Amino acid sequence: MKVLNAMLIGFTFITACQKPEKEFTSKGEITGIDMRKCAAPCCGGWFFTAGSSKSKVQKFPDNIDFDPMRDSLPLRVEFDLESTTSVDCGEPTNILIFKRIRKIK
Repeated sequence: MKVLNAMLIGFTFITACQKPEKEFTSKGEITGIDMRKCAAPCCGGWFFTAGSSKSKVQKFPDNIDFDPMRDSLPLRVEFDLESTTSVDCGEPTNILIFKRIRKIK
């Protein structure tokens, strides 16, 4: 009985100490693929909208729960973005990268 109580108390502490998943900062839609043929990050990537803002992102994280090449577009998603600057296009260009993304079901 003591072993069972100890296991129950241990399980309670383990599950109570887990951090809840953080909310996503934005919602939007992946609307298409940039098929232009030029050096990345100037061309290529994915077009998406968030509210009235239209942007392009270069890549997805490794652990996404959908396949943007197979799922029908537009695809509703919620996400967190990271921004960096590249000079590969001849001038400073803002590059967006999805840090986290999840398909809205």
